[in-house]
Amino acid sequence: MSIQPSKDWSLSQWLKYLESIHPSEIDLGLDRVRQVYQRLNLSWSMQTVITVAGTNGKGTTCAMLEQASILQNKSVGVYSSPHISEYNERVRINQTLLHDYKHCQAFMAVEKARGDTLLTYFEFGTLAALVLLNKPSIEIVLLEVGLGGRLDATNVVEPDIAVITSIGLDHQAFLGDTRDAIAREKAGIIRANKPVIIGEIDPPPSLQQIPQELNADARWAGKDFIYSVLDDVWHYSSQGLNVTTSLPSIPLPNAATALAVLEALNWAINPVFIQTLVEKTRLSGRLQKITPDALNPNNVPFLLDVAHNPQAAEYLAKHLHLLGFTGSDNTSAAKLHAIFGAFKDKDIKGVLDPLIPLLSSLHCVTLPGERAADKAELAVVAQSISETLDINTTESIDDAYQAVLKTAHSDDLVLVFGSFFTVEALLTFLKSNAEN
Repeated sequence: MSIQPSKDWSLSQWLKYLESIHPSEIDLGLDRVRQVYQRLNLSWSMQTVITVAGTNGKGTTCAMLEQASILQNKSVGVYSSPHISEYNERVRINQTLLHDYKHCQAFMAVEKARGDTLLTYFEFGTLAALVLLNKPSIEIVLLEVGLGGRLDATNVVEPDIAVITSIGLDHQAFLGDTRDAIAREKAGIIRANKPVIIGEIDPPPSLQQIPQELNADARWAGKDFIYSVLDDVWHYSSQGLNVTTSLPSIPLPNAATALAVLEALNWAINPVFIQTLVEKTRLSGRLQKITPDALNPNNVPFLLDVAHNPQAAEYLAKHLHLLGFTGSDNTSAAKLHAIFGAFKDKDIKGVLDPLIPLLSSLHCVTLPGERAADKAELAVVAQSISETLDINTTESIDDAYQAVLKTAHSDDLVLVFGSFFTVEALLTFLKSNAEN
């Protein structure tokens, strides 16, 4: 006998149910989702929907657009994935997480609408998020694509503006093993005769062709909007805007892409507004700098980043260069240490290659779950890149945290990277210690 959801279920009960009703974690295709979506009878005619796809940069681009909406006194809702600490992070309304019962109500609405239609965990959660965001009181809706674009569950919604942040090699088993094939999948969110903002500075042929075929109003990074860094300030320019600000706390290409979206929206923005926007935009797990209190008497700072593919790692390395960590050329006394955990289906060497030359030490950990790469395997890959790097393996993120603090000083920096789960594990450990 199949389980029947109850209106009294907790959020954790619902999430376990979502995991049980489809045999696959990923099952790309819009037919099932569209059937249920149509039964939900959602309309977006009173809202501006912006769908954001890309290999990297989706979350930070959405965070900047979210912050801009708040500064413009516009109500805004965001759907993003995956979460870092709790499921509720996947839906924000005016930068506020919703109570468990709101998610439970939305899950029940989807459950009633789906009938016998099988949905994956992500598809079910996406439809529930759309239920939560489909409110007249929400003016701007930001949808972060989960995987690809063309067949992603978010693509059942017709966006007013499409955004493609970057094209890199990731999820090749589902999207193709070339940048051109991956770009074609991500370009599936582009709509005919509507704006598309493309933050990828080196667009593959398919990404250049599809906007033309659809007669989309395309705006291109490096052509229609550009950015640069000089003497620790950031400069952005386009046909209608020329502004200099302090360095954003999110990746610079994504900040530039977000500003191009604001221009496409024709919002009233000026240099003072943009400087405030840059100062206020932050996102957990993306270039997130913290100084933990737990077991950290020397006040060693940490930089948390969910970089888990080569493109993200290369940008992270550039950011660390800006912070003064240049490896063998580094004349500063400050050292860069790292805690690294990753999944075995990722390009581990590609992630480590740009970062290992900057490190003084590397602490490898095994993340929870069957997909996790073993700490010893990570260490072997690291050793193949550098025979001289101080490489350590520890049983858990907790042990790695305590081990790195035995040698790190207040002028140093500890980088935590490799996966959303790596960052989640550290934040969970720190929260647990703070509560005890």
